[in-house]
Amino acid sequence: MLNRADGYAEVLNGLKAYSTDLISVDNHVAALVERYGDLANATRAAIEASDEAGDAENAAIFTAFSHSLDRPLWFLEAHEVDKA
Repeated sequence: MLNRADGYAEVLNGLKAYSTDLISVDNHVAALVERYGDLANATRAAIEASDEAGDAENAAIFTAFSHSLDRPLWFLEAHEVDKA
């Protein structure tokens, strides 16, 4: 059994692997901002692809998921700005 992230989930979902070597909070926040941003962009692309395919149901699901990413991403980005 694995006791830490080993990159398997990243292979499955296409996201960049999260480093297990990060120590500082600022580095963790930057890594989270990057990954939330990548996921938000991929979700918006899925919304567009669903709309183009005429699949309103999946577009609605992706839209709801996109909205669930917006607030945490905003908080993370605000934390980064405070440190700048």
